[in-house]
Amino acid sequence: PWYVQMSKDGSPYLRKVDLKMYSSHDSLQLLVFDPMS
Repeated sequence: PWYVQMSKDGSPYLRKVDLKMYSSHDSLQLLVFDPMS
């Protein structure tokens, strides 16, 4: 699997994301910008 670590400003945690789970840029963008994900 291809993993990246990401964090949001002001957020105390890091998150690993498996890039192979997302088929498009739009679906990955929803993960990044959706505060409930």
